[in-house]
Amino acid sequence: LSIIAVGRSRPGAERDLLEDYRRRLPWTLDVIEVEEKRPLDAATLRQREAELLLARVPAGALVVAMDQRGEAMTSE
Repeated sequence: LSIIAVGRSRPGAERDLLEDYRRRLPWTLDVIEVEEKRPLDAATLRQREAELLLARVPAGALVVAMDQRGEAMTSE
């Protein structure tokens, strides 16, 4: 299982929680962070971040995109 995310996690509660869940999982969890450091306009930045994310997806992987504005799903 891989989580590919835009941005870098900082030390603190969220990273600690991630590490706690990572230790509990019976399988390997890879967290891959991508970041565009160049100053780009918003539309170009979104496009570049999409390219960075997709470049890290392994061949044949099932991709699930998550967004805070997306539709909530049940755990089932």
